[in-house]
Parts: sequence; structure tokens; C-alpha cells
Amino acid sequence: MNLTLTLSLAVLLCGAAQASSWNTSGHVKYLGQQQFSAQGERFDGGENIRLNAQRAEGSWQFDGAAQSRGQHIDRLALKYSAEQNLVIMGRDSISWGHGLFFNPVDVFAPFSPVAIDTEYKPGIDMLYWQHVLDSGSDIQLLHVDRSDGNSDAFRYFHMGDSFDWTATFARHKDQTQVALGWNIPIGGALLSGDILSQDTSSEGNVVSGVVNFQHWFTWLNAPASISLEYFHNGFGFKRTPTSPLDFVNNPELTQRLQDGELYTLGRDYSAIGVSFMPHPLWQSQISHILNLNDHSGLLYWQNTLDSSENTRLNVTFLWPLGKGGREYTGLLDQPRMDLQLQVQFAWYF
Repeated sequence: MNLTLTLSLAVLLCGAAQASSWNTSGHVKYLGQQQFSAQGERFDGGENIRLNAQRAEGSWQFDGAAQSRGQHIDRLALKYSAEQNLVIMGRDSISWGHGLFFNPVDVFAPFSPVAIDTEYKPGIDMLYWQHVLDSGSDIQLLHVDRSDGNSDAFRYFHMGDSFDWTATFARHKDQTQVALGWNIPIGGALLSGDILSQDTSSEGNVVSGVVNFQHWFTWLNAPASISLEYFHNGFGFKRTPTSPLDFVNNPELTQRLQDGELYTLGRDYSAIGVSFMPHPLWQSQISHILNLNDHSGLLYWQNTLDSSENTRLNVTFLWPLGKGGREYTGLLDQPRMDLQLQVQFAWYF
């Protein structure tokens, strides 16, 4: 869908809003990126216009959304919600897993660990049913229809007195997946994680996992938090790839990179993030991601300012750290980036 078609849809949705009980909203965003390296400077930028429309009739709800960039038809789903059941038919988003920076269980259009805009997750074409039990636990069934392979999954969430856990059994693109996850409160902190086992055609059974710790506290009379995470990528390289042939010889990782299910090349990673809200309208977070195998990393500082009731400014700095020729410092003779500045302005309506 091009911009003209998106704007045409806006006119139709506005007309529908006037004629019936439609709720409409959206945003106009502009993202600019300035990159600095030894080879010079480079600027990239572009806008994203998004339109959302919802209409509810009793237990039924229709959700639709279109945008000018990325996945153009982002939402197009009919939902039924009554008593202890939720049914979704069509294109919508779903997120499973307990990862903060890395999320191996979330194989349905996950975000990159350094994504600047995570407001709307890309939708998938699916049939979904959730049934909430009297205990607060729930059962979920999911079918995903995609051109690169379908997925079917069963997920059970158990709400316990001292901790919660989940069990997921899936057939994802003709490969069997089994995952276990948990949330364990520890005082004012939370210990979470997932372990994922996957059967593959070329590497047999591959195990990935993530574990993280979050603690919330007050600093200088303002809310703050610290997050620590370890991620094991069972498909990753133990050593830094030095040739394109290394990717040919690791087809499972290469395919997941191409499908947007993984964003890392190595086997083991650590991450730390510190978030601080010095003002109710300003949130600041500094994070560091480290490849524990090649010792390259990314340090990034993100600031979000609600500049008015319906505008938001996001400013992010990214610095690669470590020796050159590694994952985050110019892999396979790619130019090393010294610094990247990202600025995004959003207006909501």
C-alpha cells in the first residue's frame, strides 16, 4: 500500500467515524538517523503515517490499521470477547516469552534489541483462542498462516501463589518447539526466563534460553529500575564469522536472520539496562548489549519526552564498543560505525 492509498483509507475511515460508532486514531512520525564513521557521515530519514479504526458491537470488535511504511495493512481482525474467552480471526499481533532485550520464544515478528519504536508490533494472519480458567490460569491455541510456513501452537499459563509458569508446544514451519517459561517475584524484584528446545533438519535438537532480573526502586525521589539479562542463542556462531561461507554452513541461523526471528550472530550475550524518570514527562534509559563470544557490544542511550499532550520526541545515541571486525564493530570488512544519532518526532491524533 502506498502513501496515496493510505491517505485514501484515512478519508474513508473519517467518513465512517461520522456515520457510525467507529473509533479512529493514528499518528504521524518522522525518524531521522545520522551516522558517523571513518568513511564519512550518512543521513537516512522518513515518515510513517498510521491510521487505526475500531468498532465494537456487544461482544464483537473489529480492528483495522494501515500505515505508510513497513507492514502496510497492520491490523485487520475480528475479535470476540465474552466471559472467559477471547477469539481473534485475522491480522493482529501476539507476543510470547519473557525476554527483555532478547526473546527466543517470540518467533512472530519480534523487535530488534535496539529498536527505537516498539509502539506497534507487526501483525500476523492468525486464528487465536484464549480461555481463562477460574483459577486465573489460561489456555491458548494459535494458528498462524504465512507464505514462508504455517505455525500451530498450544500454550498453558499457570498462575501460582508464589510464581507463574508457562508451557508452550508448537509446530513452527515444520519444526517442533517446546518452551518453558517462568516469573518468580523476589521482594521488589522479578526473576523471569524461558528455555526453548527446537528440532531442526540439519542440526538436530537446538536449545536456546534467556533469563533476566528486574528491580524497581526510587532514586532522587523519582522511579527507576535496573534490568540484567543473559541470552543463549543455540543457533549462533561460537567464533566470529570471517567469510560469507560461514553463513552458508549455518543455514538454520541464516534462515532465522532472513525471516526476522533472530537479530544476533553469536552464541552468548549479556545485557544491562538502567531506566530513570527524572520528570513525569521524561524517561531516560541507558543500556549495554555485549556479545560474550567476540566481546563487541552496543551502548545506547534513549530519551523519551512527551513534549505535549499529543506529541512525543525520542532521541537515541548508539555507540559500538570493542575491537574492529566483530559483530557490532564492522563484521566482514563492513565500515565500522563510530556513532549513530536517531531522532523521532511523533504527533498523535
